[in-house]
Amino acid sequence: TAGGAAMAAAMPKKKRKLEGDVVLGETWRGMLKMMGVCLSIGAMGGLLGVGGGSILAPMLLELGASAVISAPISSSLVLFSSSQAAVQYYISGKLLWNYAMWIGLVNLLANYFGLYAVKRIVKKLGYTSFIIGSLGVLLVLAAGFTFASLVGDLLKDGFTPFPKYCRSDS
Repeated sequence: TAGGAAMAAAMPKKKRKLEGDVVLGETWRGMLKMMGVCLSIGAMGGLLGVGGGSILAPMLLELGASAVISAPISSSLVLFSSSQAAVQYYISGKLLWNYAMWIGLVNLLANYFGLYAVKRIVKKLGYTSFIIGSLGVLLVLAAGFTFASLVGDLLKDGFTPFPKYCRSDS
């Protein structure tokens, strides 16, 4: 009995669930649901050419995660997918170092400024729904600009096939 008591004492205690925690992995059904959702996000991101973080953040918010949790997860996924694209360009010999360095520097400064500004705004307002609102506005603006660009290109050039460098016969 002493060995059993020692083993029971050494086992981790159940942690309290905090507001905004998303718990889907406690049951097989929850884990399968989460795996299916992540597989769908990966497929949509690959087909649409967007980072998984752009799709994952709204999904996490819908599942009840707090914005403080979903924003860093989304950012880390965007970093991962962007790094993969950079490696692919490097391997194919198409990486333009002078552009990459400037874009990297501007991105680093913009991220620092954005993080600083969001922290100040959240501290001043006293709630984090500002993050959710700004994420929604940015996603709607990005979709609008993408659609406007697509329509503008179609009106200017009509439907054109892929450029030569995208086809296998080049």
